[in-house]
Parts: sequence; C-alpha cells; structure tokens
Amino acid sequence: MSYSALSPREVAELYLERVGAFWAADDKPAKSEAIADLFATDVDWYIAGDPALVPWVGTRQTRHSISAFYVELARYVEPRHFEVRRILSDDTMAVVVGDLASVLRPTGKLIPTPFVMEMVVDQGRITHYRLHEDSYAIALGMSVN
Repeated sequence: MSYSALSPREVAELYLERVGAFWAADDKPAKSEAIADLFATDVDWYIAGDPALVPWVGTRQTRHSISAFYVELARYVEPRHFEVRRILSDDTMAVVVGDLASVLRPTGKLIPTPFVMEMVVDQGRITHYRLHEDSYAIALGMSVN
C-alpha cells in the first residue's frame, strides 16, 4: 500500500483500525507488523513512565522496535475499554483524544485512564509519536502491593 497520499487524519484512522485488529487477532506478531508498517524507518516514539515499573514505556526508534512494543504490551495488558472521543488534525499532525481501561495481567488490576496520542506524519508515515496517559496509575497498578 502506498501511504504517501494519506493525510495525517487518514494515517491516524488507519493506525487505530490496525491497533483494533491487533487486539482482536490470535496472531499478534503479524498484526503488530501491520501497525509498525505505518511508521517511518526512523521514528521518534515516546511513552512517559519508568521502564523499571512499566516495562513497555520509554523510547522506540525503529519500525522493528514498534512491532516488538505491541507484542510486549499484550503480555502485560488486556484491553477492556477503548473510546476515541475526537481526532484533531492539520497538514502535519493528528491528535487522538479518548479514554481507555485495561487490566494489568501481572496484578489483575483494572486501570482506567484518559489518553492523548500525538502523531506527526510525513509522506504518509508516522515520524513522531507520543502517548500521554496516567503512567503513575499504571505504575501503581503494576505493583503487587
């Protein structure tokens, strides 16, 4: 598929569609590759948090590391709710605003959190990605105490 003609909003919508397919699939590695294919070869990816407490947060810089992120995330998280409230976009960026809730597999705790995703898109590929969520609540939820 040629992504170069896609607007940032279209890329964000395709990203959300592929993430949904990932969670619904039995073959998570194959679906994670489809998500990673939306990203540039070199990417600036960051999810805030302490990787010692929340293993999937931090920086990623390649398509391969993004694909691995989703497979790793599925080991720790079981999604329960995901709602997109709004997608805002311009010529270079899409911002997705919503709410989600996930069960953390290590502890069984349900963690609801609002989220904002920022995606900068160049020639139909995501070059910059930020996920803003309540990483403190997630870190507390990962604690067995």
